[in-house]
Amino acid sequence: MALVQLKATVFPFLDQLFNPVLAQGPYVSMIFFSACLAGLFSIIYWILLDIEKADEIKEKMSEHQEKMKEAQKDNDSEKAKEHMSKSMKLNQKFMMLNFKPMIGTMIFVAVMFPWLGHTYTPNVALNPADNTTNSSLYTGHLEFANKQEELFYYNNTVETSNNSAQIGQSINAAGVNWEIRSVDTSNGEPQTLHLDAKFADLPFSIPLAGNTINWLMFYILVTMPLTYIFRSALGIQ
Repeated sequence: MALVQLKATVFPFLDQLFNPVLAQGPYVSMIFFSACLAGLFSIIYWILLDIEKADEIKEKMSEHQEKMKEAQKDNDSEKAKEHMSKSMKLNQKFMMLNFKPMIGTMIFVAVMFPWLGHTYTPNVALNPADNTTNSSLYTGHLEFANKQEELFYYNNTVETSNNSAQIGQSINAAGVNWEIRSVDTSNGEPQTLHLDAKFADLPFSIPLAGNTINWLMFYILVTMPLTYIFRSALGIQ
């Protein structure tokens, strides 16, 4: 229900707000969103996290872990257990300290990630084609960055005005390369075409992702170094 409400209210607003960014293409737009979210999340942690206390707890944890290792080398199991227990308690305090900024970031994650998924992994509704004698021909409309392109589907093949591909292959539409993931059917009739924006090919296959870098993998690859840079600049370890 919440996702349906987001699609009906928030998604159209975000579409219009970020259309100029999306119009620059999937690579530029995803780098933009990744950088913005990495920066925003770092600022949220900087504001809501007690950095001084967090550093103090981490320092104490490190001390107890070192003492635990020393006790283990000396075969002093009692001291090792004592330092491990203190280290675990400190870790719990550290997690609780991170709880507030984590909630702050989750508010944006709950809105932005479903929209990014909706944008870069669209579902195209298919309907029987009009004015044709071919009963196995279906059509749908793909929209991306104010661009709309009609897709034709028949016998596991997707076709646009200038190229075609089968399920599992890639097709260019609305200025983006899409991997044709699958087609949902009902009573033997195609209902929904699932596409995934294709950023790069991999020389190997990854479980659940295949051999293609999709928007989420691309986001993670871009966000990880940016988050480190932003947090280091703000003094957040």
